Amino acid sequence: MIPDRKRLGGFGYDGANGAFGSGTYKVEGNKIVTHYDTSWHQIWTGRDISSQTEIKGKTLTLTTEPFKSPFDGKEVVSVTTWERVE
Repeated sequence: MIPDRKRLGGFGYDGANGAFGSGTYKVEGNKIVTHYDTSWHQIWTGRDISSQTEIKGKTLTLTTEPFKSPFDGKEVVSVTTWERVE
């Protein structure tokens, strides 16, 4: 569980799964809700996407809710792992 934004900030977090777009985020318990202003996956643009978070030691793992792949329409889950560098 993420107790506050300061703890998350140590991981250089810049949005649910970082490289997919840009926008804003809010922390709700152990979940991050990202609002995408722009996105590589156009169905995300203008939407809120939730990711469950887990912090173990120096590792932050983000797991999205299921969504349809833009490539083949199959339901997928994205898991992104970040490691804090001190």
